[in-house]
Amino acid sequence: MPSTIVPATADQILARPAYMGGMLLNQGLNWKDRDKERLRILCEACADVERSAAALGREPKTLAYKARELGVVMPESWTLLLPKPKYVPHPRERVQLLRYPFIIKATGDQADLIAVTNLVPKGLPDEMRADICQEILLAVYQGKINISTLEKRPDLVRNYVKQWRRDNVERGGYGVMSLSQYCDDDRANDEIASSIAAKDWDWQQMNDKRSAHEAMMATFTQPTQIDDVYRNEMRRHHKQSHAAGRHLSFAETVEIYG
Repeated sequence: MPSTIVPATADQILARPAYMGGMLLNQGLNWKDRDKERLRILCEACADVERSAAALGREPKTLAYKARELGVVMPESWTLLLPKPKYVPHPRERVQLLRYPFIIKATGDQADLIAVTNLVPKGLPDEMRADICQEILLAVYQGKINISTLEKRPDLVRNYVKQWRRDNVERGGYGVMSLSQYCDDDRANDEIASSIAAKDWDWQQMNDKRSAHEAMMATFTQPTQIDDVYRNEMRRHHKQSHAAGRHLSFAETVEIYG
C-alpha cells in the first residue's frame, strides 16, 4: 500500500535533512511517491541541489537523473550534472555544382538546348560556352543549320568557337596586346597604347594622318604668330575634323587657313 503523500514547502523539506543517528541516510534507488513529490517541489522552487540531496538522502546527480526521468523541469544548476546529449549528425543536403546550362533535370522543351550544349566542348569556360551555345541555337531557330548536321560535322561547331574568339579576344586579325610586356619602356602608358593602336590602322588611315599633319605644318607658323591665335586655329581645325568624321586633307586644310 503506497505511503500517504504529505505536501510541504521547499523550505520545510530542506530544514529536515535525511539523518539517522547523526549519519546521512542514503535512500539509494528506493523512490517512494512521497520522495518524488518532494523532488518536484524542490525543482519548482529552484532549490540548491546540494541541500536538496541532503534533504532527500541521495547524491545530487541522482536527483538530476530522477527529475529528468519524471519529466520535471529542473533548475539550470541541476542540468549541469547531467551528461551532454550525444551529437546526432544531420545529413546535409547534397551540393551539386552546376555548369551551363545550369539544369538539374531537363524537360522536353529543353531538348534543343541540351543537344547543342553536348556538342560544344565542355572544357571551355561557362561564359564562353553559353555565348557559343546561344549563337548556335539562334542559327538553328533561324533555319540556317540543324542539329543533326552539327552532330555529323564537328568542324561547324569549331567554326562557332573560332568566331567567338575573333569577336571577343581578337581584333582585326591581331591578338589584343597587353601593356605589361612594355613594363621596361620609359614612355607613358597612353603613348605606348597609341603606338600599339597605330599598328592596327590600315594604310589609308595612315596616309590621312600623314597628310593632315603635313598640311598643318605647312599652314601654321607658330613661331611668328601669337600663342592664342595659334591655339584658336588648332581648335578650329579639330572642330572641322570631328564634324567631318575624318582627318582633313591637305587641300581642305589649306582652304581653311591658307
